[in-house]
Amino acid sequence: MLDWLALVGTPLVNLHKLTYAGNLQNLASVEQHPAYSFKLGDLCDSVLLDRLLDLYRPRAILHLAAESHEDRSLSGPEAFVRTNIGGTSRLPTRA
Repeated sequence: MLDWLALVGTPLVNLHKLTYAGNLQNLASVEQHPAYSFKLGDLCDSVLLDRLLDLYRPRAILHLAAESHEDRSLSGPEAFVRTNIGGTSRLPTRA
């Protein structure tokens, strides 16, 4: 993220659910940057997503919210389907 802010220079909004894989300490290098915003929330929350898209009007979206711990998918496959497929399907296709 710091590379994006330094090289690209456009604002960066990080929407994160902070599940078992999230760690706010990983954001320490960017949390005070004036062009960085952290928003706690779920990619699958259509109301929140629409509000953030209207507020920030991003020129690009990087979806890095995938559930990736395959061993956990065996005990809770619904979370994987919801985030990896449902979350992706909520992203806008409009310009």
